[in-house]
Amino acid sequence: MAHPESVRLARKNNLVVVVDNTCKTNKEEFPLLNVVVMNCMNKTIFIALVAMQNENVNHYEWAMEQIATIYDGVDYPRIFATDREEALVTAINSVFPFSNILFCTWHIVRNIVSNCKKPFTVENSSAHENANALFSKLLRKWNEVCHSKTQESLNSNWLELINCFGENHPSIRYISRNIMRHKEKIISV
Repeated sequence: MAHPESVRLARKNNLVVVVDNTCKTNKEEFPLLNVVVMNCMNKTIFIALVAMQNENVNHYEWAMEQIATIYDGVDYPRIFATDREEALVTAINSVFPFSNILFCTWHIVRNIVSNCKKPFTVENSSAHENANALFSKLLRKWNEVCHSKTQESLNSNWLELINCFGENHPSIRYISRNIMRHKEKIISV
């Protein structure tokens, strides 16, 4: 569903669209796809909410087709910012083949926390404090990588992160395998 004023604003601000799915946050526990645009003053404008039955490619394609109708007669968005959910990315590529997809750092950090915290957990309290400090250092160093202004500084910050923890550390392996292979698509939204 999209309010007519939201549609008007979406058509006018069609450079960047941010798409995020919330899971089981409503009474029926349906996934809700939230769609917002960014205006020229970097303000977020809500444009649509899509209640979906499932989070698979077919349902995401249907949702993206509904979003595409908002842009009938004007240029499609140039950029979609989202998480790395494969079904959603596939659907965006299918419906908006000439748009670029970028991955939001906020989602990436959430994935790092959920997938990389375990190697930093210990049972005794003094080691626990040290483990928490190390994990905080990992996140700080990762933040430097994400907010690098140039490709050169990104590579330098990434190497510094690797040197801090070692290339065989489980967290570094996870980030290398799942995130850094998409490094050209990382964006702060």
